[in-house]
Amino acid sequence: MLKLVTYPGVKVENLPGNCILPRKAGICTGPFSNNSIAAFSERCGIENSGPVFLTLRCNKKLPAEGYILEISEKGITVEASCEQGVIWALTTVANLLDDGKLPCCRIEDAPKYSHRGISLDCARHFFPAKEVKRIINTMSLAKLNVLHWHLSDDQGWRIESRKFPRLQEVSEAYFTQDEIRDVVQYAALRGVEIIPEIDLPGHTSGILAAYPEYSCSGREVNLAACGGIYPVILCAGKEKTSQFLKELLAEITKLFPGSRFHISGDEAPKSEWKKCPHCQARMRELGITSYEDLQADFSRRVSDILKSLGKQTICWNETLRADTPPEDIQIQYWTLQYRDTRQNACWVNRHILNKIFTQQKNIAIKRCIIIFHLFYCKRLEPFFQKYISTQWATTGYCCQIGTPLPGSCIFGQMLSTNSSE
Repeated sequence: MLKLVTYPGVKVENLPGNCILPRKAGICTGPFSNNSIAAFSERCGIENSGPVFLTLRCNKKLPAEGYILEISEKGITVEASCEQGVIWALTTVANLLDDGKLPCCRIEDAPKYSHRGISLDCARHFFPAKEVKRIINTMSLAKLNVLHWHLSDDQGWRIESRKFPRLQEVSEAYFTQDEIRDVVQYAALRGVEIIPEIDLPGHTSGILAAYPEYSCSGREVNLAACGGIYPVILCAGKEKTSQFLKELLAEITKLFPGSRFHISGDEAPKSEWKKCPHCQARMRELGITSYEDLQADFSRRVSDILKSLGKQTICWNETLRADTPPEDIQIQYWTLQYRDTRQNACWVNRHILNKIFTQQKNIAIKRCIIIFHLFYCKRLEPFFQKYISTQWATTGYCCQIGTPLPGSCIFGQMLSTNSSE
């Protein structure tokens, strides 16, 4: 059996002999750009020169991210329908490389799930850009394709804003815009999409410590020194809060070319809203009496801003507590709460989901947690062992009403720079 981190799921054929990978190897990229070979060239120390040794071909019959890889003593051939497939094929080559040699083989491979991710929390535990890139490279070698990058919370705001500079001045540890662009480009060359997460409207002490006027009371807020749920959140009724978010999101979304943007929506206490005249006025205007519906209105307004910027909004599952949750958003589950709403949100594989929802045994609940990707891993290495040995880490869902996205996400909230080996 070939020694691979994620074993090909379609077909593997071992062939006789070995392939010696030269340091100077001509690469015929065909219809694909040089971006598709950048990570491979760096990992394997290959210079694109000399006689053609690696040939890339387009095969539109293959699924997205799928590939056919053939390694012979004379060279390497890759077939793929898109650059993502090329990247994963060459990642397989890099994984197989041992002291300059490759086993001759023919591999057909394609992912079972389109969303295979890790959530990295740099708000609570700041990782320098170099460390983030190392994590991205490691997850790419395991063919994980989504980095859910948590960049704001009560403990700090981690994105340089040139329009609202007090955000990073108060939080101190942050990524410059140039660093973020570099990380995003680095990830793209390794087949990894970055989905940023900015907590709204709760977990916003990192914002309000810099600009307290956007809360209900406007009183001074301090950065949190530890985890928890803090009562002062963004005001859902002040128009200037909405305008602030519009200007802030217009600036930072330019740093992330991907189509998806996470705005959290979890753990938002409503005690301040209940005393706020601005929130009360907004509720009267909307004709609502539920504070969960007020949060739904807040999320809907933010989603509209993001939509105008070309982004798809993702929220945590607490958003579904409202009687009228916002439409056209993707819901990502992280708790067992509100599981009765999942039947409406996840229509794909309904026969499986219905069985889960109707069972009340503890084993069914544990299975439900696994399906909606609850992983608090403290080290990446044990995750990869789990990922290889079971299917549990690949059966999660990030779902949109009408458009579920099967996949999984490993939570990095508990990771620190000392435990990410």
